[in-house]
Amino acid sequence: MSLPPQPTSWMPIYIALITAGTTLLGVFLGSYLTSQYSFKNQVRLSTNQARQHSYSDIMGKKVLLDQLLVSRFEALIHFQYHEQLWKRVGSPMPSIDLDEARRWMHKSEDLAIEIAKTKQSLYESLGIARASFTATEELNALSERIYHLQGISIKEPPSGHDTTALQAWQVKAVSDLQQFVQKEYSEPIDGLLEYLRQHMNDPVSY
Repeated sequence: MSLPPQPTSWMPIYIALITAGTTLLGVFLGSYLTSQYSFKNQVRLSTNQARQHSYSDIMGKKVLLDQLLVSRFEALIHFQYHEQLWKRVGSPMPSIDLDEARRWMHKSEDLAIEIAKTKQSLYESLGIARASFTATEELNALSERIYHLQGISIKEPPSGHDTTALQAWQVKAVSDLQQFVQKEYSEPIDGLLEYLRQHMNDPVSY
């Protein structure tokens, strides 16, 4: 006599499905967490590199800009000096002073182009710094100060025929120029660089 069929137990199947589902969820979760960690780590590395790069670029451009500004406006002062010497003796042709005036003017014009290029590069590096460092009111104020650097103007040379006064004007104009560049260009950029240095290792926001 045959035995009646035994009822099928679904419990092992349920357990197997639950186990498989848990395992699959664990795989997905682990993959997601790994991906997130990798993404954040990459963002942190990229941001830190951008911070260091912008800092070094701004420092280099600051040194170059200072040199170019002083050289350009010194050339303009020397141009005015020799032009005045030439005019004070009746503007003869030919004239060594006229030749010197022209030479200094050409140098000043050439340096003006280099200054424009350097400023553009400085502003690009400043933009990278603002994008990679945490935005704060202080950073914004320091940046805006650099975006609105004052222009440089040279006082007109003295009139008359006193060459001693003209020489004194030349010496003072160069000295005033150097002090102006230091105060209105070097110091604001140095202030920004010090801020960036202090915040170089700040946490990176995601």
